[in-house]
This record gives sequence, structure tokens and C-alpha cells, in this order.
Amino acid sequence: MPKSFTCPILDVSHLLSQSGKMIQVDQVLEYGDDFIVTSFEIKPDNIFLENDQLDIIYAIEHMAQSIGCWAGCQTLAHGEKVNIGYFLGSRNIQLATNALKVGTKLLTKVKLSIQDASGFGVFDVEMYDAQTQVLLAQASLNVFSPNN
Repeated sequence: MPKSFTCPILDVSHLLSQSGKMIQVDQVLEYGDDFIVTSFEIKPDNIFLENDQLDIIYAIEHMAQSIGCWAGCQTLAHGEKVNIGYFLGSRNIQLATNALKVGTKLLTKVKLSIQDASGFGVFDVEMYDAQTQVLLAQASLNVFSPNN
């Protein structure tokens, strides 16, 4: 029987293969069989900061890690070990800004579009400013999570 988690999940480190300052997700707010909602605050010690800003291209890393949190929830719920996943590429990327300032809080919504038995998946992702609800970025991400 699958195990379930109570949201919010305040420590996502057990859901991801990344560790330490490479983790770019703070919390899982909601999740289900085909979706996850995460949050992340841009902090002054973020390793990707340049001139106190996070280039918007790093939104892709945050989006991919949000997908990783979904995969971690799914595998742990079925009593399996968290596996490494690979970001393969993206399409339909739309970025509404060039950079994110320290203190910006992100709300990211991930929806599974398709996943096959080999571990290949496509996810539609939208990333918002959590305070203003302005859409900052959206993309379809292709990922691969091998079964072994």
C-alpha cells in the first residue's frame, strides 16, 4: 500500500538526489498522482546569485527540481528509493523577466503531461511570484528517471 505524506513537506532533501546548497526547492505545498506545487525563496546565500540577483535561466533548475520532488514523493510513497533523474530538454519556454531579486518567493505548479514505462516524462510547469501571483516563467520539461 502506498505511503502518503502530509503537506506541506518542509524538508525536501529526502526527495531529491541534490544536497546542500544545490537544492533549489524549499517546500512541497501540495502533491498528487499527476501534480505537485512547490515553493522557493531566493535567499542571499543562493549559490547561483550574481549581483544580488538570480538570472531567470536558473528557473529551469528550480522547475526540474520541483519535478524531482514529485518523483521523490511518488517513489517513496511506493516504498522505493529516490532515484537520480535527468533533465533532457525543454520546449515552449516563456520567461517574463530577466532576473529574480533576493527575497522573491516562488510558487511553482507542475503537471504531468505524459510518462512512459522507461522513465521518460514530460511535465508542464508554471512558476509564479508567490506574493503578486504574476507568472514569471513557464515551460514543458522533458526528463528521464531510469528504473534502476
